[in-house]
Amino acid sequence: LDCPCTCDTGSRCESNCACDLDCTACSCDVSFSCTSSCGCDADCGSTSQCNQLHEQTTPTSAGLTGVALHGAGGWAVGSAQTILKLAAGSFDTVSAPSGDYRYNLRDIALDADGNGWAVGSFNPFQSYQYAAVVRLQSGILSVDFTTVAWALNAVDLTADGKGWAVGEKGQISSFDGGTFSEGIWHGNQTFFGVDLVDADTGFAVGASGTIYKLANGVWTPATSPTFSTLYDVLLTSPQEGFAVGANGTLLRLPNGAWSIDTSPTNRTLRRLTRLSSGTLVAVGEYGT
Repeated sequence: LDCPCTCDTGSRCESNCACDLDCTACSCDVSFSCTSSCGCDADCGSTSQCNQLHEQTTPTSAGLTGVALHGAGGWAVGSAQTILKLAAGSFDTVSAPSGDYRYNLRDIALDADGNGWAVGSFNPFQSYQYAAVVRLQSGILSVDFTTVAWALNAVDLTADGKGWAVGEKGQISSFDGGTFSEGIWHGNQTFFGVDLVDADTGFAVGASGTIYKLANGVWTPATSPTFSTLYDVLLTSPQEGFAVGANGTLLRLPNGAWSIDTSPTNRTLRRLTRLSSGTLVAVGEYGT
């Protein structure tokens, strides 16, 4: 039986195709189950996405708090000026741009060209945390500090590089391609998550159930059905989305109004993502 096969990262063999473990050769074997990252062409039957999770070794012991992917590559950021670059399936340490202060990074976002921003904090006076931002442009990193904006916790960008970052004491800052604007404070509650539909539409969430809405480029408070701290938000349309937070808090946005939804856990949920199939995935404390 003729059974030509090709390597396809993230896939596994079904039907009666077989790929060897190093994905260098394939053969037909009805009893074989592919466990590596091989894919078989249509002559061999079906190929399905495997998406098996595994621990990825990195060259740092620093806490990593943000990751953004672009194609087969990407970047991860964390404490103590940690910046890692993902290429050819592995992470390598990148020299962080130096400045007048040491800084910590908390999140990173990329645009359609792979350029972007990482956001975080620096502490020049031993008491206050202010905004540190790292710009990624054509593979080159640069850092900027400002005492006009409080520390930033989360960032989201559109495909054309416009976006927003949110953080401590109600701080909301903006990005427009290569330009960072400190922005202003909105209330006094800390924001932990932000998600955009486009540069003028989105939501930010934070401490004590705080929710802010971005409409026509303007941020305003939104009615929240909870006082629980919210850590992340994900929008599926301008009027629909989800938010997660402390003690398993799960909010749903149907038709533009937030409401409490039944949660399958009472453990704190920290991050949300959506699979290509449309399935929503939340992760949080104690391996949840």
